Order: sequence, then structure tokens, then C-alpha cells
Amino acid sequence: MLLIETKDIDQETLVETARWYDLEPTVKALYRPFQGDFDRTDDLPVILPKKDEYIALKEQYGVS
Repeated sequence: MLLIETKDIDQETLVETARWYDLEPTVKALYRPFQGDFDRTDDLPVILPKKDEYIALKEQYGVS
């Protein structure tokens, strides 16, 4: 997520590439927090950080 945000990787571009590797659901889940959805659910193919965890990681790595 930090790399996606740092490099401003377009969701559509990454999802299109993810289809090739059968990772589309995972990539779509990674973009949820960028849309303000930090809720964790069991139906996601990846564990997302809580909002405060993600903010702390951004600060730690200097991602703005």
C-alpha cells in the first residue's frame, strides 16, 4: 500500500495487470483504504492494517 501511494499507481492499471496473475481481488482490496474503507472483514483475500497502523507506517517511512 505504501508503494502504491508513493508511486501513485493507478488502480485500473494495477487491477488490469493483477488479472493476468489471478490477483484481482487482492489488488482491489489494497485500494479500499485509499477510499476511506479501513474495515477488516473475513471476506478479503488480504489483511489490511487499521487506519492508525497505516498512518504510523506512513510517518515511519516518510510517505505523505
